[in-house]
Amino acid sequence: MPIDQFRLRTVSERNDKVTEDIRIKSLELEKLDSRSVAKTPKEADARANEAKVWAEKVMELKASLDEQTQLASEMSESAKDPDQEQAEAFHEQYRSLVET
Repeated sequence: MPIDQFRLRTVSERNDKVTEDIRIKSLELEKLDSRSVAKTPKEADARANEAKVWAEKVMELKASLDEQTQLASEMSESAKDPDQEQAEAFHEQYRSLVET
């Protein structure tokens, strides 16, 4: 199974975007003063929304990491196949020397 370069690039670009989004949202959350009480319901909703968006981005990151893990596993399996075939061919070629 050959490596799908398009999928590899897509996974990489998605991961870059998600990590950048999380970095930006984390900086925005750091600016919020957790000790101050929201003065209006609108302000409280805005803070809750910021935290919710950040949590969604974290879930996107988890999905991206799961996709990377799956892709790495597939790439590892596809690399094993030719190596195993080569080893078997080598073994068959030199079997007579090993058996004597």
